[in-house]
Amino acid sequence: MILELDIGNSRIKWRMFDEQSGEPGEVAFAANHEELFKMLQGRVAPLMVRMSSVRGGDVSYAIEEWVDHEWSLPVHIARVSSSCGGVHNQYKDQTRLGVDRWLAMLAAYQLAGGACIIIDS
Repeated sequence: MILELDIGNSRIKWRMFDEQSGEPGEVAFAANHEELFKMLQGRVAPLMVRMSSVRGGDVSYAIEEWVDHEWSLPVHIARVSSSCGGVHNQYKDQTRLGVDRWLAMLAAYQLAGGACIIIDS
């Protein structure tokens, strides 16, 4: 299983993803990182931990430290880049594009098999 974390402004969404079947396992959310730690404590270590975060570095750092302490695993953090998987970021200042929107574009491009339009309203 792969633990996937989506650190949003109002809550932390997480799921255990079965990489063999491609299906999500348990899906839940936590109000903050302390609640997340309580929910995950004592579980069998996942094979990998992946995270995207739109919050400040303190929450991300706390999660990285906890995962390292609990499971001795690194956290793979999604970041906006100039290009990835055939998608090219045209922002002059890449920090202005949120990682959540960047990941949505990458996923949409992959699912559509090419150029597509994403409408967020």
